[in-house]
Amino acid sequence: MATPPSLLKLIEDGVIDQVLQPLKNGKEADLFVVIKDNAAYAAKVYRKREHRSFKNNATYRDGRSVRNTRSTRAMEKGTRFGKQVLESAWQKAEADALRQLFSVGVRVPQVLAHYEDVLVMELILDATGEPAPQLAQVQFTPQEAEAIYDELVGQVVLMLLNDMVHGDFSPYNVLVSAYGPVVIDLPQVVSASHNLKACVLVERDVQSVARYLGIFSPTVRRLAREAWQIWHEHEKGTLVPEFRPALPPEPPPPDPAVLAARRAAADAGPGEVMDLVREARRELDGFRGCGAARARPPTTAPRAATTAPRPTAPAPRRPPAGRPRRPAPRRPPPGRPRPAPRRLPQGRPRSRAATTAPRPIAPPLCRDDRPSADRAPRRDDRPQGDRVRPAPRRLPAGRLRPRAGDDCPQGESAPAPRRSSAMSARGPRRDRPPIG
Repeated sequence: MATPPSLLKLIEDGVIDQVLQPLKNGKEADLFVVIKDNAAYAAKVYRKREHRSFKNNATYRDGRSVRNTRSTRAMEKGTRFGKQVLESAWQKAEADALRQLFSVGVRVPQVLAHYEDVLVMELILDATGEPAPQLAQVQFTPQEAEAIYDELVGQVVLMLLNDMVHGDFSPYNVLVSAYGPVVIDLPQVVSASHNLKACVLVERDVQSVARYLGIFSPTVRRLAREAWQIWHEHEKGTLVPEFRPALPPEPPPPDPAVLAARRAAADAGPGEVMDLVREARRELDGFRGCGAARARPPTTAPRAATTAPRPTAPAPRRPPAGRPRRPAPRRPPPGRPRPAPRRLPQGRPRSRAATTAPRPIAPPLCRDDRPSADRAPRRDDRPQGDRVRPAPRRLPAGRLRPRAGDDCPQGESAPAPRRSSAMSARGPRRDRPPIG
């Protein structure tokens, strides 16, 4: 595997001395063994989102926030800048969680440095000095499996007391070191007080580890069913580092008489079993009072009624005297078909209202046709004799009026032409020659 450019940059900056060998390929990062001051460390190089197989991280991002409001809006909209901020926050979450959990005593690798997309941390070794194997690669005895499960549950409780839930706790994210199991891979760690699915994640983490360890010990499988007790104690505020889920109390042993009856029924033949069934049926029929009436004489005198009688339902309301009762609707006797509805002859209307012609609706009055006492009569409303003669037309300056003798009786001036609808305020139409 070629050395990533991000590790070469760390060598140039003097953070590490050299890259020794690749260690492991994961879903979201690659692991390398690096050397710094003659000591071996693990360098985790994160992949980009488009090059990794673990992409559905919406459940783990619930409850995480960024102080910068601009970055928060970009993350919600899913812009290019928002995706960059989301990736950097995803990588920074693991470094912060490792530092905090290591300080409170949880078995996690110690962080050496965090540069952009590279996380340099402690290299976990086994008893032989080699890199520690995963939990899923180790075989255990029943006693060892129960001890490992007890330690892992203790790590989950410590993380929950520090308001953290791993979220992906599995046999592949636990290393078996020389001094006990070590928890790794925490970029998806969630807040127990802000994530809505923290309760489900806690129970799922414990059961995923118990599913593998239960192969070696059935007791671990039974203990994993009580993982809900961890969150229950956390909600009550009584969770302590020493708490471990306990098995429910075993049921009491059955009654010896019941066991003897079961053994007798199992040893009996078919005929004896049928006799027992008939006897049981007779007892059941006598208890229910089936068949003939089996009245038993009372052994003691009946007790006096100490409770008040139940209130009876009110009597039906009757009409007052003298008022006739409304007759019930006539119904055909049972068995007689209901008569079909009467059909009218073809062409005959069903009702008289449908044959009458609709009343004509008067057209709406115009504004000028509405009668009004304040409106002055129009010009066309006046009689012919009362019409006012229009005023003579005024000619523009420099234009001569026709003389008295031109096409007019002597002593009279030519009247102004009557303005028609074809003339506008600007003068006559263009197709007619001007007057004079």
